[in-house]
This record gives sequence, structure tokens and C-alpha cells, in this order.
Amino acid sequence: AHRTEYAIAEGVEGVVVTDVTDGSDAYDKGFLPGLVIVEVNQQKIASVDDVNQLVGNAKEAGRPAVLFKVTDPTGASRFIAVKLG
Repeated sequence: AHRTEYAIAEGVEGVVVTDVTDGSDAYDKGFLPGLVIVEVNQQKIASVDDVNQLVGNAKEAGRPAVLFKVTDPTGASRFIAVKLG
């Protein structure tokens, strides 16, 4: 499982980042495989479908960026704003 592969702490719930496109805004902002997305635009997420839906909603609303809250394997959280292409 991804939790074991990336040594993710037990209490962390969300979606594991497994692939980031080189040169994308997410890549430039420090999105890395092994980070766990726990919120999108300040809404808790539990699945890839949740992420896709919230990103889609932001695009439809004409927002220039999406705010992701990510947790790294040590349990430290930070926010990363990614431009919508």
C-alpha cells in the first residue's frame, strides 16, 4: 500500500500523491510523490474523486488556483497553491 511505501504516519487521512508532472506548477511548488493531500480549498477530502470534483468546481468557478493542504511523511502540514492550467 502507499502508506507503507511512503512511510506515512498512521493518523494521516487523504490522498497520496504518486505522480507529479515535471515542469508543472504543482511540481514547481514542491508537490512530491509521498505527500498526502488532506484538504482542497479548505474542504477535507477522502478520495481521488473528491480531489477531482473540488478542482473541477474551482475551474468552473473561474478560480485561478486551488489551495491544497498537504502533509508530509513526518506529519508536518503546509499549504500549496497550484495554478489551474
